[in-house]
Amino acid sequence: MCKAAFIHDHRFVEVDGTVFSMGHFPASAWQRYLNVFDHVFVVSRTAPPRSLSSRLSQEIASRDGVSFDFTPDLSSRRKIFKNRTEARRIIRSNLLKADVCIVRLPSQLGMLAIREAHSMGLPVAAEVAGCAWDAMFSHGTLAGKLYAPVMWLQTRHAVRKAQFVLYVTNKFLQKRYPPATDAIVECCSNVEVSVATRNVIESRNEDIDNRAEGKITLGLIGSLSTNSKGIQTVIEALPYVRNKMKFVEFRVLGAGDQAPWVSRCKRYGVSEVVYFDGVLPAGDGVTSWLDGIDIYLQPSLKEGLPRALIEAMSRGCPAIGTRCGGIPELIDLEDTVATADVSGLARKIVDLAEDVDWQKRSVLRNWHRSKDYERTILENRRYKFWSLFASEVKGEKALTRGAT
Repeated sequence: MCKAAFIHDHRFVEVDGTVFSMGHFPASAWQRYLNVFDHVFVVSRTAPPRSLSSRLSQEIASRDGVSFDFTPDLSSRRKIFKNRTEARRIIRSNLLKADVCIVRLPSQLGMLAIREAHSMGLPVAAEVAGCAWDAMFSHGTLAGKLYAPVMWLQTRHAVRKAQFVLYVTNKFLQKRYPPATDAIVECCSNVEVSVATRNVIESRNEDIDNRAEGKITLGLIGSLSTNSKGIQTVIEALPYVRNKMKFVEFRVLGAGDQAPWVSRCKRYGVSEVVYFDGVLPAGDGVTSWLDGIDIYLQPSLKEGLPRALIEAMSRGCPAIGTRCGGIPELIDLEDTVATADVSGLARKIVDLAEDVDWQKRSVLRNWHRSKDYERTILENRRYKFWSLFASEVKGEKALTRGAT
């Protein structure tokens, strides 16, 4: 039997013995590991039960074969100094029960776990899911900007200490956080989509032909609890767009407090054209919403490989994004702008909203590219990677038993 410890800074909420995910880690997410490992010991952060919303209450993370242990918070330098010893103790106690260590980076807990695993002689696999520099630099505080180069160097060092490395991008993260020369490396996004049929694409092209001149619906999927998705950039760009077009609306799908964003819309005089649609059920609810969007926007300040953009592309949405993280790997460079470039985004929206030929090219191009992220393709690639990782461990066990 081969057991794995999975360590990441993700926040979970435990209520009456049931663990809920604060996004991205529902019970189904553990299957990629349980296909290979007999048990997964999850070590992460926690949040109080009041953090749950109606959406999150549907994202149960608990399941057979997975256990959870929570460390003190390490989200600031003060907390790192205060809680580091206890966090190391909890990580080590879980590593003692496991045969391998899997960390998701960037994360403070992940970097601690790599050091502990090395001291114990456990094999390490690192999932590089985002850019530490971008995450800290776009944090919005001076402390975050000052800490960005430190976190970048620490993450680079951590990745080089892993024998197996799984990147969610094809190029971007590999360049910023290169693996050791002898590491086993794979590129496999955490995003899995079901790509639309050709009929959906044909219907979208018909909508482009029949759309009234000067009318456009923009859309963005992202949490309202952060500025990192660039919602503020779109709001600030809308006055220019409205001056150039007869009718425009901007729809945002995502959980979080709408009040600060409503106030921002009032400040920029765009309240009547911005709609916060809350949260919709995964699957048909989200795909139906995407089918009503003419141009999807991904003006992120930081990214790994954006799940929402790939979902939009799988429905044939034309898209505009920033030159951030893995976004340029998904859409053409001509469809991108610099991060936080309000005027650049505004001009790009107007230019492309009036370019029917571009929209039709983008529909087909994005749809074809999204096929690289079809569930079966990624599941097979991921299974081979984790199977190889497990087989290396089993081989080491066999050698150890033979030596004794």
